[in-house]
Amino acid sequence: PFPLAGADTYTYTHLAVGECPEVSAEVVVSEQPALDPGTDGVLTICEGEVVTSAELFSSLGGTPSAGGLWSPFPLAGADTYTYTHLAVGECPGVSAEVVVSEQPALDSGTDGVLTICEGEVVTSAELFSSLGGSPDGGGLWSPLPLAGAGTYTYTHLAVGLCPGVSAVVEVDAQTAPPIFPPPVLEYCDPDNDGFGSFTLTDADTYVLGGNTTVTLEVSYHYTPDDAQNGVNKIEDSPYFNDVQNTQLVYVRLYDTSSGCYSTTTLELSVLSSPQITHPDDLFPLVQCDDAIFDLTQSEQFIITPHTDYVFTYYSDVALQLS
Repeated sequence: PFPLAGADTYTYTHLAVGECPEVSAEVVVSEQPALDPGTDGVLTICEGEVVTSAELFSSLGGTPSAGGLWSPFPLAGADTYTYTHLAVGECPGVSAEVVVSEQPALDSGTDGVLTICEGEVVTSAELFSSLGGSPDGGGLWSPLPLAGAGTYTYTHLAVGLCPGVSAVVEVDAQTAPPIFPPPVLEYCDPDNDGFGSFTLTDADTYVLGGNTTVTLEVSYHYTPDDAQNGVNKIEDSPYFNDVQNTQLVYVRLYDTSSGCYSTTTLELSVLSSPQITHPDDLFPLVQCDDAIFDLTQSEQFIITPHTDYVFTYYSDVALQLS
């Protein structure tokens, strides 16, 4: 037949010429099946994933024939992969490509631990900084709301082809050091102006309650916030009160081994001193010779009311001042 096509039986003929008859011969044409690599395709995988030949094959367009070869090999991550059927007989080699790209994967980091002080509420910033590795921000903490000691899970939900990932932080609570309210520190004010000097460290023993642990530090502060934050320590010794007569200072007991602390208050009290009349201004006690003097007769003139005080008498000035 004409025009020529594919598989068929084709006859070659010489027509009759003069006395010579027509002559012909046949050629039988058969087809060798051609292999199909399909058409070019694309594939997206999760960052860090190794692509498989099945994923690549399913990403080809058209109707690719199985049995071809993928290159480069071995397969890896993002790249351009070529699927090839080699030449067979009269059929040339054919190929198609799959371009593989990666979707960024989120990192939750690795498991961690965190120690807080008893009664403290943990923060998301503290938990995040306790994760190992290089976690990505924007994940979710559970359970919520955050509280104290417990197990907290940090999760990045699945996005596209990338699965959800998570890590945990184990939170342990340390006990705060026991603190004991000290007794009032008192100062006898000789001029009764309401101000005096105090050695604040005299209260240390009471604050510690007999605890001799070397990791405990006692400090004194002007305000409750200063004591909570461990700032603006009162370093003066002796310390002169700023508030007349009675003042509260704030005590912090800090354990350097655990980072935990406790607070209490210390009262400073300035006591008024009795203002006595100088002996030169007193009426003299007069008795007959060899008589016994009743010194208490002068007490009502020394100070009023004299019944609020205890009087002691000395013949030696050194004893009086001792």
